[in-house]
Amino acid sequence: MDIGSQEAVLEAHVDGLEETLPTEELGPAPDVVIEGFHDLADRLE
Repeated sequence: MDIGSQEAVLEAHVDGLEETLPTEELGPAPDVVIEGFHDLADRLE
């Protein structure tokens, strides 16, 4: 799998997490996790 494919999969995964995580119940932690995924995606570019 090339970097572009990995990046697309990661971004789709992050988008899915943003839609499915119950952020009201879990507080700020999911935002930290999602930011970590965005940072990782940026590093893969």
